[in-house]
Amino acid sequence: MKILLIEDDVEISGMLKKYLETEGFEVAAGYAKHMERIRERQYRSTITYAFRAKEAPRQLIYCPKIYCRFDASLQERLRVFKEIRRVLEKNHGRVTISTSCELDGEYRPTNIKENFLTVDYSRPLRISMGKKPFQTILEPPFHFQPAARKKARPHKHRGTSPVR
Repeated sequence: MKILLIEDDVEISGMLKKYLETEGFEVAAGYAKHMERIRERQYRSTITYAFRAKEAPRQLIYCPKIYCRFDASLQERLRVFKEIRRVLEKNHGRVTISTSCELDGEYRPTNIKENFLTVDYSRPLRISMGKKPFQTILEPPFHFQPAARKKARPHKHRGTSPVR
């Protein structure tokens, strides 16, 4: 017997499909495209990787713009980890936390001092970044197309005859 299964939730339809196949049915699963897109735009838990600072072991150094899904594959998490290390190693593991200076008589900065933290690569930590909107399927970007401009009409000259 053949069954066509259409369900909004991909996980539920996947479980039903597996169960019906074990019972001897031929199953084809179809997903509503708009429901699939809505599911892909849901908020997902995200993680990133952080390192402790050598000067202050209770402080963490991380890149908040580089993150991945909590349930991402090992390869994706490894890519994020390597990307964070690459960004931090650009400055030899030193991160500027503050800058101070003195001003001369004409308000120009002198004696500029930067305070650094050094990254301790020995113990990386996985930290949660909360829930963020996540999209796994790349949709084509929406380009707004303005309405066509109206043609300019020639100006009607009324009463072009000389006034008496």
